[in-house]
Amino acid sequence: MAFCFYFGTFNPIHTGHLILAQSALTQFGFERIVFVPAGQPPHRLGEADLISASQRARWVEIAIADNPGFSLETIELEATSPSYTLETLKKLKASGQYTLNDKPIPLIIGSDALAKLASWYRPKELIETACFIQACRPENTFVKSVNLLNGIQSIPLNTQLLQAPLMSISSTAIRKKFCNSTDAELSELRYLLPEPVRQSLIQNNAYKI
Repeated sequence: MAFCFYFGTFNPIHTGHLILAQSALTQFGFERIVFVPAGQPPHRLGEADLISASQRARWVEIAIADNPGFSLETIELEATSPSYTLETLKKLKASGQYTLNDKPIPLIIGSDALAKLASWYRPKELIETACFIQACRPENTFVKSVNLLNGIQSIPLNTQLLQAPLMSISSTAIRKKFCNSTDAELSELRYLLPEPVRQSLIQNNAYKI
């Protein structure tokens, strides 16, 4: 089975995430897109609006429940220290749960995040381990290489462009909306979030200060 992994905080998961995942499933012929919610994302630790990993994973679970081509992987929820993509990939490969041979492991990633790969944990090894299925936002350009060692070394990426609708939906904007809006105004988010997720956010007063 051909697996593709989709790492993210999913804080919260939204329609844009699902469209990208479905586009990758169709374009590249993957049999399964595996969503991997971050347990303790190193770049987000300490943020006041970072919902618990278990709750974010639950939102992913209900968002993908009706798609047999999607599945949830909770390995990072068990971590007691910051979660790093490279280390998680190694654990997934060692688990034997997924058919991962010596070929690069496909990952869905936004071009904005890929442009910052040099700041990630052991980026050179991650570049050697993964194939990046790159989703470009309207304001970003396709990333072909990453500069390491303070810009001295430019490493080309094993990456392909994901042919998907260009969208500006962001979890950040959704969190702000939930923080500042009344329940009646939250109807505007009906088509930005899977409805079960939107209802859960409302019921749990998520992101309210």
